[in-house]
Amino acid sequence: MFTGLIEDVGKVSGLDRLGAGARLRVSTILPREDIRIGDSIAVNGVCLTVVEKGAGLLSFDVSPETMERTTFRDIRSGSPVNLERAL
Repeated sequence: MFTGLIEDVGKVSGLDRLGAGARLRVSTILPREDIRIGDSIAVNGVCLTVVEKGAGLLSFDVSPETMERTTFRDIRSGSPVNLERAL
């Protein structure tokens, strides 16, 4: 469940196509120590799971269906994205 409050406007630092899906990398100021691998974060309103994290960077796997049904298919490096952590 999400609060509906945007906590950060991150920036896409990369979108690597993996077959019909993708690996999305987002730079953010969200505190790294508060986020764990496996946490759910809404990215532009789409619930995604954190698969990697680094200093100021989060990575997510985006399924083929999500790529097909959302605006993620149009996202490019540098695109702003709304970030919201789950409750």
